[in-house]
Amino acid sequence: MATIPSFHVTRSERRIGWDRTAAPALVVPSGAELTFDVIDSSGGQLTDTSTLQDVANIDFAQVDPFHGPVFVEGAHPGDILHVDLLEFMPKGYGWTANMPGFGLLADEFPEPWFHVWELGPKRAQFVKGISVPIEPFCGVIGVARDEPGNLDVIPPRRTGGNMDSKQLRAGTTLYLPVEVEGALFGLGDTHAAQGDGEVCGNAIEAPMDVTLRLSVRRDFTLETPEYEFVRPLERASAAEAGYYVTTGIGPDLLEATRDAIRHMIDKLERSHGLDRYEAYALCSTAVDLKISEVVDQPNWVVAAFLPRDLFA
Repeated sequence: MATIPSFHVTRSERRIGWDRTAAPALVVPSGAELTFDVIDSSGGQLTDTSTLQDVANIDFAQVDPFHGPVFVEGAHPGDILHVDLLEFMPKGYGWTANMPGFGLLADEFPEPWFHVWELGPKRAQFVKGISVPIEPFCGVIGVARDEPGNLDVIPPRRTGGNMDSKQLRAGTTLYLPVEVEGALFGLGDTHAAQGDGEVCGNAIEAPMDVTLRLSVRRDFTLETPEYEFVRPLERASAAEAGYYVTTGIGPDLLEATRDAIRHMIDKLERSHGLDRYEAYALCSTAVDLKISEVVDQPNWVVAAFLPRDLFA
């Protein structure tokens, strides 16, 4: 039986921006297994010893680096890159910040805010009586677009990138449409936990080791990323403890989303004693947004789900 080749991508092998002309950090055959030593989304600017002043001084030009790119032999435009996500190993700490000018409610949260999380084996402590289960994944994962120039990492694209999909965890298989020779795969922005929506602009941002397998497929085509997994959509402890749900209702889907989070922040303030910045951060790291309906015009419904298993 042939040995599966294995490769390592160091934290120094990273870049800012997707570029179809970028020299690859690594060239691997289809079927290769890789381990990435992933730096946090600040590019190392924020650590477990950082302060609020460090958040205020952050250089956004260095934010959201991705590791790679990795050239996959045999990957051609029109192919599919099959990504088996195998293991995520956080390195003991993470952080969440409010960065002025960024986030769903940026106009309502103008001040910097910062929290360092100590990551235990299963949970991360927030404040006394509140902790968040650790469910690590990659916020940024994708391949290069066939477009000229160095493309900003922040917006996701049809070839992936900054999708912030918390289901891209160990055990998930991701399929990415290839647009350039070798695919030029990269990943970064690893999160120890996140609520669907990542509303303050940060999850529990955490450096970690990520292991995966890359294979080339030609038996189907895609327009945008797709993925599959076999596990419940909700963790058992959340299902058992239940949820508190707030809603936003109106003719503008984005404003309905903002309302759902505003109402959840109010709930966390009055029922759990959090200040507004703490509540906003907890929404970003643990509250799941869902579109409840988009057919009953002229108003749409967005719901925010707060899992009660966060609370002691």
